Order: sequence, then C-alpha cells, then structure tokens
Amino acid sequence: MNILKSIIFTPEIDLDITNTQNIISVKGEIPKNNYPFTLAKIYPEIPVLDIFKAYFRIADEFTKLDSLLHEQLKLRSSFMLRRAINEQDAFRLFHALFDPIRQPSQKIYNDSNQDFFRIWIPRPFSLGHASSDKLIHTLGWIDSNMKLMIENVEKKCKIPFSVILSIAESAFTIYCLIIKMQDYRLARNINFNYSMFLQERIIELIFSDALYKSSRTNNRIDLLKIGKLSNSIALQLLKGVGDFSYRQLCTLSVFMGVVWTSMSDIQQSFIAHQDKTLSDLELCLKKAAEKTFCIDHIKNFIDYVGKNIGCTILVVLDDNGESVFDMALFQQLLRDTKIKVVFMVNRYPVSNNIALDTFLDLLNNNYFDDLRFFLNLGRVSLCIEEQFFRSFEYDYLSPQSLTTIKTADIAYIKGVNFFETLQPIEITRYYCFTVSGMTSSLLTGCKEGAGIFARVDSGKEGYIYSNPSNIITLKELSYFFE
Repeated sequence: MNILKSIIFTPEIDLDITNTQNIISVKGEIPKNNYPFTLAKIYPEIPVLDIFKAYFRIADEFTKLDSLLHEQLKLRSSFMLRRAINEQDAFRLFHALFDPIRQPSQKIYNDSNQDFFRIWIPRPFSLGHASSDKLIHTLGWIDSNMKLMIENVEKKCKIPFSVILSIAESAFTIYCLIIKMQDYRLARNINFNYSMFLQERIIELIFSDALYKSSRTNNRIDLLKIGKLSNSIALQLLKGVGDFSYRQLCTLSVFMGVVWTSMSDIQQSFIAHQDKTLSDLELCLKKAAEKTFCIDHIKNFIDYVGKNIGCTILVVLDDNGESVFDMALFQQLLRDTKIKVVFMVNRYPVSNNIALDTFLDLLNNNYFDDLRFFLNLGRVSLCIEEQFFRSFEYDYLSPQSLTTIKTADIAYIKGVNFFETLQPIEITRYYCFTVSGMTSSLLTGCKEGAGIFARVDSGKEGYIYSNPSNIITLKELSYFFE
C-alpha cells in the first residue's frame, strides 16, 4: 500500500504530510463516520483544468449525485447543472452558482459577466501565501468541516453509508476542481473565509432544496432554530450569573466566544436537563474567563465611551450566544450614557453567526426592553449586511455599511474571524475575541485561549502579514492605553 507523503498544492508549494494530524476538530466537533479517504488524498488526483472543462467535470459530479439522492433514494427533487456551451457561458454559470452576495430572489442561472471571486486584499492572507504548516492544517480542517456538514444532513435523513461516502468524495472533488482550475488560480489567491463559503455552498448545492437545512434562502429553518436556542441558553446563563460591572461584562463577552451554546450536544442537554446544563456552562465560562488577557484595553474603551458624549459606536456582532452578552453590554452603556449604537447584522444566517432574525428575536425578549426602547427612540439603529461569508469581507460591504463605517466614531468588532477579515482602517476599532486556532495565534502574537480586547487606531492595521516569516503581530503593533 502506497502512503502519500507529499502534496503539490500549487507548483510553488510542495507540502510534506507524512506526520500530519488526520482529524481536526471544528468548534469542538469531529466527524463520527470512518472515511477511507481524506481531502489530502483526493487533492493530488484532481486535474488542473480550464474553466470550461472544470465546469463540465463538476456538472458530471452533480449528475451522479442526482441519480443517488433523487432517483435512487427519493430524498430531494432533481437538481443537475445546466451544461455550458463555451468558456464564457461556464464563467457566467460559475458566477451564478458561487456569488457570495446573490439575492435569494435571483434565479440561479441569471446571466452575469462578473467574476465569482473578487477580493482585492485577501485577509488575513491568501492560501498561496500561507505557511506549509498552516496549509496542511487547513486541508485537515476543510476535510472535517465538509464531512460534518454532510453528517448533519445524515442525522435528519436515513442515508446509507455507501451514499454518504459518495457524497463526501464528490464534494471534495468539486472543491478541488474549483480551486485548481485556471492554473491553480483560487488555490493561489483565495482566502480562508472564501474557502469556507465555497465549502458550504457546495454542500448546499448537493443537497439542494428542503433536505439541507443550511445557511440561506429557503433552507434557513433549522439554522435559525439552532441560533434562537443558542441565544436562549446564553440569556439564561447571563441572568443566572448576576449583575456586572462594565469590566466584568466585557470580560465575559470576550470569553463567551469559546462557550459554544450552538453545539448539538449542549442544546440536547439543555432541553433534557436545563439547570445542570446551565451550571456546567457557568463553570465553563468562569474557567475560560480566569485566563489572562494578552491585550487588555477595556479601561480605555470604557473611558472613551464615558468621555465622548453622543458618540456613535458601530457594533459588529459575531456568534449567537456570545452576542447576548454584547447586547447586554451596550444596553447598559445606553442606559448610563448618551451614546448612539449601530448594530451591523447579516440578513442571512451563516454558520453560528447571529443574523437579523435571531437578533430581532432576542431584541423582543423582556430582558432587552431598554434596548428596544432606545431603538424606537433613534439612539439604536441597524445596518443590514448581505453576505454569505462567515465574517464580513470589506470588498463586499454594501454602500450603507461603508457609509456607516465612515460616519461612526469607533467600532466594536467581535470574533476572531472578523478580526482576520474586517480591517476598516478609516475608523478606530476595538477587537474583542479569544485567541483560538493557528491563524489567531500567528496574527496576534498571543497564546491559545488568551483574551483580546485591543484598540487599533484609525489609519492603523491590526496586523501586517507579508509572508510566513515576516509578520508584525497585533501585540507588536499594540500601544498601551491608560
């Protein structure tokens, strides 16, 4: 049996995978099925094709899957890709299928001459500029992430394991064809955020209509249900912990980022044993909050808000669950000061991120009566973004969002992924998250699990990444603020 020792990721990048970790967890979860293949094994087998031939191969994969999911198992209506007639037609079809800001009302095959990939500054860096260790880890993460998405569907439907294997293999094949086509164009230039979007979109297209309860359009039901329960758990946790000072609330908000109330095991436990689950989560949160801050500008943030009467704060929320604590923080600040707050919220639920529906559901809870009052008064407003990325890409922000950034005095930006992708240097911003993962440690210069509440002044970057050996971290760039 031949053991794969290396992968040619692009002609310039040869990855040694002899001592790699096979299974990588995604927010605490790993695939439960035993698969005889990995993305790393499939990647070298996929040819590098032009856009027309790549589309042709991808259409073949969808035809094969349609015979399994529609004709054989009757699990969904038929879905096959229309055949492209030439390269320009294939280009338009790719854009229609993989446009990250495609409106739900748009037909899937609307004509377009736009490029389905456009990020002028891929943050934090492109795959082609990642270190070998980071790329190897990324391939393992993608492998786990796509398998977990498939297994989430498997939980809802009785799908034979042989079909699950075929789906996973086809999903990996489609992903590899896309990023390797046009002489490795996306493999060189795509960032991790766009890669995650492609992974989710491929799985959504495979399962299509009502079978895949995912992150957009007609298939949002389950994800919204999970998000609302996640927020309900977090709100009960917030009420149970008691009253807070501003500093305590900021601290809990930061470390709530690693208490995942959206995990299925936690939600099932909460439904069956609410009190015990809340007690366990409280211990988990307190334990996380005992870890030290690597960068701590909380006092500077509180002082700024107190001194700048009538200032406008742009608040970019991250996951369901932790966002409950952020909303509680700003409700208290609104009570005690004359600030104005603009919440930037995605219209669409993506992964565990809070979305417009889950935000409004929270806002209607009695706990947030005052926040709702300030909304009616005009001191709170909403800026609705429409992206299917896990964290907002600056190049895809709407004109309204760009105007909001320019007119706000400061920004409060939650989440490690938002720190990586959203660096609007025209505004002073406070980044708040727990260091989690290889990229987070690399860009911050801080250890896994450390807290970050960092001010970055307007005109400044949160990090500077030139290449794997030339990085100026957030810690190195950060000033000490009284």
